[in-house]
Amino acid sequence: MPTPCSRQGPAPQPHSIEALAEAVAAFIDAEGLHNCILEWYSKPMWASLTQHPRFPAMLKERQCQEGPATELAEVLRSCSPGRQHPLWSRLPSLACPALFVAGSLDNKFVRLGRDMARLVSSSHRRGDAADAGVPECGHDRDVLSSNFRAVEGCGHAVHIESPEQLAPMIAQWCCDLSGL
Repeated sequence: MPTPCSRQGPAPQPHSIEALAEAVAAFIDAEGLHNCILEWYSKPMWASLTQHPRFPAMLKERQCQEGPATELAEVLRSCSPGRQHPLWSRLPSLACPALFVAGSLDNKFVRLGRDMARLVSSSHRRGDAADAGVPECGHDRDVLSSNFRAVEGCGHAVHIESPEQLAPMIAQWCCDLSGL
């Protein structure tokens, strides 16, 4: 059954995100959700999360969630990042400020967040968004250049690992914007 995220196309390349999503989905089908969750959180990207004091309770809660594992497997097959249309080319036309956040220990997403922020900021400084017919949002272009933040000591799950750092960071960014 197709899902809203489904995309028709060729089979995934052997080392692609799509292939990984398919492998995880097949693992869920074969081994069940409980074992898949244990395997998933053993990956390096979750290392800092697994050391968090709330992790054991979170893990238990996720392992006890109801619902057929086949549904999760289908979501992974059809909605993996490899099946989604990339939107990088649209970032330079973003007319309003955007805050990109990643945990400082998540090297891949720190790099991606900085790259996204750079694309948005450089277009604001050049005025590309306005030139593309995108309405201005009334903010000073120089202020828009600082829109990436790394949350110190966190990995991939910033919102779980350190909401006490993340929330004030977002609140301060919003206050800075409202003062323009």
